[in-house]
Amino acid sequence: MDDEHITTGLAALCADPDFLALDARRARFDPFAAPGAAADDARHMAVLAWLLDPRGNHGLGDAFLGHFLRRVADGAAGGPVAVAGPQERKSGAADVLVEGADWAVAIVAGSGGRDDLRRLKPQRERLLARFAGRPPSRLRLLYLTVRDEPEVLAENPGWSAIQWGREVLAALDAALEAPAAHAQLHAQLHAQLHAQMSDAALQAYLLGYRAALRRLADALDGAEDAEQALANRHHAALLALKDALARRAAAGAPVAPWTPVPAWAPAYWERRDTVDALLARTRSAEAQFADAVLRRLVAARPDGGGAGGVVLLGGEQQGRGLALRFVPRAWADWRIDTRERALPLHGLMFYRLALRPAQQDVEIKLVLPDVAEHALQAGLVRLLLGPDNGRPDLCLEPDPEHLERFLAGQSGTLRLYRLLLRWHRDADTDAPVLQDGEDGKFAAFWRAVAAHADALRYLVRKGA
Repeated sequence: MDDEHITTGLAALCADPDFLALDARRARFDPFAAPGAAADDARHMAVLAWLLDPRGNHGLGDAFLGHFLRRVADGAAGGPVAVAGPQERKSGAADVLVEGADWAVAIVAGSGGRDDLRRLKPQRERLLARFAGRPPSRLRLLYLTVRDEPEVLAENPGWSAIQWGREVLAALDAALEAPAAHAQLHAQLHAQLHAQMSDAALQAYLLGYRAALRRLADALDGAEDAEQALANRHHAALLALKDALARRAAAGAPVAPWTPVPAWAPAYWERRDTVDALLARTRSAEAQFADAVLRRLVAARPDGGGAGGVVLLGGEQQGRGLALRFVPRAWADWRIDTRERALPLHGLMFYRLALRPAQQDVEIKLVLPDVAEHALQAGLVRLLLGPDNGRPDLCLEPDPEHLERFLAGQSGTLRLYRLLLRWHRDADTDAPVLQDGEDGKFAAFWRAVAAHADALRYLVRKGA
């Protein structure tokens, strides 16, 4: 696509009503997207500690605390609580600590980077030492992030994942909608705020904070969000723009605000922040197709994809193909107990969706990867395929020769289940598309997942 077509395509993008709405949303202040906000977790955790504290001047009393604990810590009881936020914490073990008479909930904020991989283990050790006199079931360790970070948790057993746009938002929604909270908030506004904050300011702050959390919730949905849909709709123009920007940068002539050429440069710079957000979501036709197949697969769940969806563990390029690793969301917190520790199930097995150009198919399989805990994986396989689990219809079909080699320790990986979806290239766009009728196989996949989940739930409960 030449510069003239990029100019036309960019103009069409900037005139799209969804683009204008996205541009307006991005122009509004968002505490989670402000400069330095990702590194300044203490500010967000101070707000969370304030909301959790029944004595805080937010007017919610213990409504937020109660709804939050019911979602993240079933073992927590009522009674007086002590809440310590980042400004009060000295031990470095948690960002927010909520303590009752015989229970505690420790919350650590994270961003999913290398620092999280390094610090969660020593933080857990400090917390276990501090609460050594309490039963493990009365101490809950929570890893709070903007998005799912399963790979961090895979390396740090003992922590449970929660998200700002899921558990925190749900608790705030419930607290703000509760009739008792309305009455208490009204009384708080008029009796306790004094001159520190006006009625309107407190209401605006709480509602604005909820709106920011809802934007995070949109990003956590398994269904395609509006931003990705917009990028997909203008895929050709965005991909051409992305390539043109890369070529000019490589040639030492990057596009700048004062650049008169190419003709699309002024329009790009005028809306650069929003356009760049869409460029980050613009991928090759193959990568986009693999992602679309996974989204269609999730949407075909018997519950419509709403109750669970999937957790994406990661992806990798394979020659001209692409592979995505995922597990059903219900599996995300499942663990296999050993004598030494509890290991996340998704570190031992997961589903893998791979676009294979040579075969012109999409392969979806349940696979055990090559990991250090091979003996534990082999034990799981023996239990899954053994006669004592009471499930003859597990939809498991390992190759007998590969199974024998895996159990003998001669092979590091094993495929337990596979589904193939055929595709071809569109005659006009050359983009991959599923063959007619192939999406009818999605129901068979979810029946197999249900059978796998039933067997694995039994093993997780029993312990391998």
